[in-house]
Amino acid sequence: GMQSKIEAASVAKNANIETWIVNGLEDNFIKNAIENKVPFTKVK
Repeated sequence: GMQSKIEAASVAKNANIETWIVNGLEDNFIKNAIENKVPFTKVK
């Protein structure tokens, strides 16, 4: 669920890894996020 995503993003942030939380149920979700066509959360 969302709690595990938040915890994973926190671990990644502590390791200086940028994390994107994107709806993976949509086709081409990575491409669409990169092109700002869909909403997503970026954790730096």
